[in-house]
Amino acid sequence: GGGRMLTDYHDDSHEGVYRAFNRRDIAALERMVRLRRESVSYIDIDKLLWRIADDQQYKQVIDAFRGATVAVVGSTQPWYEAVALHWGAAEVVTIEYNAVSYDHERIRTLTVAEYA
Repeated sequence: GGGRMLTDYHDDSHEGVYRAFNRRDIAALERMVRLRRESVSYIDIDKLLWRIADDQQYKQVIDAFRGATVAVVGSTQPWYEAVALHWGAAEVVTIEYNAVSYDHERIRTLTVAEYA
């Protein structure tokens, strides 16, 4: 087609640890997940997740988390890590281009360089 393509790029990379969440912070997020609250950033996605979790048609999707290792790509707050843990993930591996620190025995964080 004759459309014009626009691109936008924002470099949000940081030196050192970009974000750190301790056990208490992550426990608070896990409580929010149990109460089915929405995150600050992706409210519409969270509402969809809670609807899926309630729909028996998608039960196998939630069941797939149990005992699994789940990857979260791109994360500056361990919200979806808390969702995966709530749904029974054995481990969550977060891959983020900035170094993040999530102090939880079932969450492992890697930078893109460490993953590669």
